[in-house]
Amino acid sequence: MGALHLHEDTAMPRSDRIRKLARPRVVLAALGLFLAAPVSAFTLEAVPEGRAGNGDLQARLVLAAPADRSIQAIELHASAGDLSACVGATGQPSRLAAGASTDCVWQLPAAIDQAGLAASVRYDDGSREVRRVRLAQARGATFPQGIVSLAGSSVHQDSDIDGELDAGETIDYAYRLVNTGTLDLDALAVTDLDGSVSCPATVLAAGQSLICSSSHVITAAEAAAGQVVNSVEVTGFDALGLPVQSSDQLLRVNLEGRAGIAVIKSPFLLSDADGSGFANLGDIVRYDFIVTNVRSETLTDVELVEPDPTLIDTPISCSATTLDGNPFSGNGTGSLIGGDTVLCTATYEIRASDVSAGQALNLVEASGTTPLSLTVNGSGASALVLSGPGAIEVEKTVAPPLAVPGQDVVYTITVSNTGPVTLFNVQVIDPLPVGILSFDWTCVGLFCPNPSGSGAIGEFVPAFPAGESLVYTVTAEVAPDAPETVLNVVTVLPPGLVECQPGGTPTPCEADARVDVRGQPIGVPALGPGALLLLILVLLLAGLRARP
Repeated sequence: MGALHLHEDTAMPRSDRIRKLARPRVVLAALGLFLAAPVSAFTLEAVPEGRAGNGDLQARLVLAAPADRSIQAIELHASAGDLSACVGATGQPSRLAAGASTDCVWQLPAAIDQAGLAASVRYDDGSREVRRVRLAQARGATFPQGIVSLAGSSVHQDSDIDGELDAGETIDYAYRLVNTGTLDLDALAVTDLDGSVSCPATVLAAGQSLICSSSHVITAAEAAAGQVVNSVEVTGFDALGLPVQSSDQLLRVNLEGRAGIAVIKSPFLLSDADGSGFANLGDIVRYDFIVTNVRSETLTDVELVEPDPTLIDTPISCSATTLDGNPFSGNGTGSLIGGDTVLCTATYEIRASDVSAGQALNLVEASGTTPLSLTVNGSGASALVLSGPGAIEVEKTVAPPLAVPGQDVVYTITVSNTGPVTLFNVQVIDPLPVGILSFDWTCVGLFCPNPSGSGAIGEFVPAFPAGESLVYTVTAEVAPDAPETVLNVVTVLPPGLVECQPGGTPTPCEADARVDVRGQPIGVPALGPGALLLLILVLLLAGLRARP
């Protein structure tokens, strides 16, 4: 819009001049009220329409102009997928008459869980507007999970065979680590109350197990108390860099005998209906029961029972082979030699009552028969916490907020997981806005997918733990033909049930920063030898004329 210039008529009386100058102010005020009247906006929708022959998800992208405004130009930016079919449909840029619509096919590779798309339009009046949509693959499987379980067993080396814990006798501990998740584990470290533990490795592949060992000499104080208590813990990291941890406590008492059984429960999110990455209504949980013969005598008729059958949906089934490679005939009939372990499972679908309670409870009782036909028992319980919605907070600033064409500005984008759970496959999308020539960026944070890059930001964060932040610093160059206002919007697309903080609004989570562009860069023209000589002569002539 051109500037409105008012020229004062000095031939008028001052009072008339003041009245004349006042009239345009009234016109401008009325004009301001007219421009503030509400106008409708364009719409954008992505409708999944099946899969291509290669398995890619196809969606129909529909863009409609508002009924009262025409669109002069359309630009599409997607974080992933093929938009080649849309170039012809929209012209990119292309005009779209008021009330008209256009559609095209957006194709998302089968390997990508979700992607975001931004449509930026420019209306005939020069104003701009942006709309965003998200396209997600419908998957029943869950995100990768890193889980470690620790089951300890012990053997009392009873040298005088009296069943008493005598000072100087030893207790040999075996700590079995089981990877019940889908991610490999590394940097595993096992510590117990006595300190020294020997492990054959510090890495553990998904579905595998290993045994660490330790030995304890019974002290006089323990012998007098008639019991020995030991605590053991394992810590490490999964392939996504997230921490894993498990612990166990072992108790030996006088006249305890040489037979015992223990069971540890480990929940695994088997089906994640809403893609949130944590258990919620309708999701299916698999309970892994790790059953161990914690003493030296062989146990037969090993059985697991859920006292409340409503807390599991399927019968408890056990592997046909123990972790030591011995055959196991089934739940209720199988045998375990001393120190051996068998894995059993059952599944459960999260109910509305669980969501109301904030947790899904489960209890299992284990039993086995000794060679003397005595029964030993153990139990394991779990309380699977059903977290509320995840939370993402996005902030964006720019410095300086006022620039001239050709100048560099610096955007700072902070993405924080302020919720209670780890979020998986979070997308951070920041396309180059109209009026910006280039991006060069860095990322600081433990879970940055890449430390730096150039061009538009389109990052997938495989795992984003609660309490962590990503800080992107973007150096951008203002284009020579930049509009008066450059609007840069960053979009964060977390999967599943996530709220955008601090307002608690639905996803996607967005933040923007504006740069006001004023004037043109001021350059100093370079003078050639001839022009420089002419300038010197003009200055000399002016000096001679100035002399009295």
